[in-house]
Amino acid sequence: MPEHRETARVVHENLDTAYVNLGALLRYLRARDFVGRVHVELDEYEVEIFVRGQEELRVREMDFASGRVEEGAGALQRVLVRAQEAGGLLSVYEGGEAATDEAAERRSAIASEVSRQAVEQQASIRVSEEEAEQRELLEVSGELLGAVERAAAVAGGDFASALHRARIGLADDYPFLDPVQRRFEYRAGTVRLQGKVSTGLYVSGVSEALRRAVEHIATEGERIGIRRDVARELSTLKRRRQTALARFKFTTQLERIAGMKLL
Repeated sequence: MPEHRETARVVHENLDTAYVNLGALLRYLRARDFVGRVHVELDEYEVEIFVRGQEELRVREMDFASGRVEEGAGALQRVLVRAQEAGGLLSVYEGGEAATDEAAERRSAIASEVSRQAVEQQASIRVSEEEAEQRELLEVSGELLGAVERAAAVAGGDFASALHRARIGLADDYPFLDPVQRRFEYRAGTVRLQGKVSTGLYVSGVSEALRRAVEHIATEGERIGIRRDVARELSTLKRRRQTALARFKFTTQLERIAGMKLL
């Protein structure tokens, strides 16, 4: 034999919350040992309130905008506040507790799915934003390295050797620069980076490596003119990529790298 399921009887349906005080209605129903449920529907927000006489109310809240699905006293307090807004719909159904539980659970499952999709979407957006920021950081740092490399070439210095030496000296403080690990690679204006490095640490390490490379070429290579050439190249880069340099806080490092004021 098929299982008998009690169906709910509609007592009130689609009453406007502008004209109904939800708190007073719940007190009225409980005082009369009402058994059933009250359904509240607002914009992207639904709540099922299960009433069983004088027993404690059971509340299931589904906020489709935020993806939140909650039960308990907190949910009851929120719906009592939100139901004071006009334009919501309020319905009262008597009996049919099993059926109404199933309906509410179906809505809860839908809300949970919405919540999961919202979390995944937000995570995807964050990853996309992080990837875009990482690409721009590597791009502008590659241009910075390229500017110093051009200045070194004009001065007759060996930029590759000076940068390699600087990276070895900084390997303890900036492990990503360690040539042995091969996480950081630079060639012809292009930077490749393996693994995750914080933006602040990356900017600080690359800037110090460039400063030391310029220092090495200028003093040990006896090519003092490189500072002027670096300052000229960095001034041009600053005018062209001012926004990106400032965003990643490279701007404050430019004069340190050149060892003099920009031209």
